[in-house]
Amino acid sequence: MASTPVPTLPTIQNLGASPPKDIDPINVAAEWLEKFQNVISPSPDGDVDVDKILTLFQPDAFWRDILSLTWDFRTFFGTAQIKAFLQDRIADPSIRDKTRLNNLKLETASVGKNWEDIEWIEALFTFSVGTWGGGDGVFRLVWAPEGVWKAYTIYTNLQSLTEHPEKVGALRNPLPNHGKWTEQRQKEIEFEGVEPYVLVVGGGQSGLDLGARLRFLDIPTLIVEKNPRVGDQWRNRYQALCLHDPVCMSLYSSIRIVFSPCNHDRRQGMTIHRTFRMHAMCLSGHNDADSSLDSLQTGPYGPPPQRYVNSSHSTRNPH
Repeated sequence: MASTPVPTLPTIQNLGASPPKDIDPINVAAEWLEKFQNVISPSPDGDVDVDKILTLFQPDAFWRDILSLTWDFRTFFGTAQIKAFLQDRIADPSIRDKTRLNNLKLETASVGKNWEDIEWIEALFTFSVGTWGGGDGVFRLVWAPEGVWKAYTIYTNLQSLTEHPEKVGALRNPLPNHGKWTEQRQKEIEFEGVEPYVLVVGGGQSGLDLGARLRFLDIPTLIVEKNPRVGDQWRNRYQALCLHDPVCMSLYSSIRIVFSPCNHDRRQGMTIHRTFRMHAMCLSGHNDADSSLDSLQTGPYGPPPQRYVNSSHSTRNPH
């Protein structure tokens, strides 16, 4: 079993090689990305050669994935971990059509010299995942002792769902409801004619923020909360809703608030508090305190991780 390498900074001394003096970052990044696209694509017989992919990475490389390939927040360090990850998510013939990276496009690239003895090429790119999603990413290339550029870090981040574009701009519903908002909202609360695609456990700040984001993607979502009221997780812990971070960095999805200069002003904290209450009222359902989440029927991709399900949570959000 291969041992995990010890993380080290890719200094010129640690790498044992100095990069060329004249570097065209765009050409170098484009050439590496093209090689990467070629090796992650299935061969004519349908196989993916993971070992060939690893030749493009440093032994102590990092791959950080946010939802695009793992449906989780995962970091893989060293070629041994990256190999297991690729075999599971890209080389496995049973799922690789859903997780295949394709349409890789370079956005920009530049030479980064954060310290005197560290020099790499940093590049931004976009990609598609199977036929259902799109994302963006970052990779950093260092000059390896073999005289080639290899990836030291790569980051893949899911940004969109193909069948669920954001309902903004021209995609917004253009039809006037003529006072039927209450009726339509009640149908949404009851999931009339549709089952929720997503279950969010916890109606606190993060749960409500996620619910708002999914709503803009037109994805039916059920938020469950164990406390009597949505937002009680915060109310029961803090005497006042005053954020630790500057309020201008703590906005909710799809809600724009005009702030005075960025600080920890208590009055702005009260603005956040009122917004939080409104956010809960708009997203919460009716009061059904006697119900509980005893069973969950899942779709074709199997059950969710058990840590996301808690049978003590209410199936509706009291407000």
